[in-house]
Amino acid sequence: QSKHVILAVTGTEELPDTVRNLNGFDQRKYLAEKNIYKIVKVESMKVIEEIIPRHPVKMLEFFRRKFALYTTQTFPKFISLYIKSLFLGIKDTGFRQEKEVFEDLGMLYFFSISGMHIFSFVTVFRYIFRRFDVTLETIFWLELLFLFFIYIFAGRSVSVLRAVLAIAIQRSSQRFRWHLSALDVWSLTLLATLCF
Repeated sequence: QSKHVILAVTGTEELPDTVRNLNGFDQRKYLAEKNIYKIVKVESMKVIEEIIPRHPVKMLEFFRRKFALYTTQTFPKFISLYIKSLFLGIKDTGFRQEKEVFEDLGMLYFFSISGMHIFSFVTVFRYIFRRFDVTLETIFWLELLFLFFIYIFAGRSVSVLRAVLAIAIQRSSQRFRWHLSALDVWSLTLLATLCF
């Protein structure tokens, strides 16, 4: 779905399942930790109103969904999975089905863990603005804005957060002459990620 809508839903409320086997999965306990205490079995659903988001984060999420839908409809399956994984951080059922192919190509680490693509995007972003003789101070603030955009657009995963924080701390160190070493940047990123 690429639209924000208000829905009228009819259904029945149920309690989540509890553990049935010794050391089995306890869905009720798991959901309670996320402050979810009941499940609604939907019987019917009706769109009442379509809404256009006004909040910047919601707008980015809206365009992210539209881009994901466009990618799925426009490109062949494998390329669509590649684009959605790399640019949007979406690893849906299609990605899980093709997981072995990504593992064979050695790209699963690249997608899921490293966040290296974020460094690539920011490097290209910086290079383009340097070519247009934009001042380093302006580039710094534009980069921070771009990093925020990437974090939301790439799905707000931990790997993306870690990469975004590392770049932001490193660029801030350069801009404000904090003289942080690579180990300092890594340590601060780790601390911030753990706190988050």
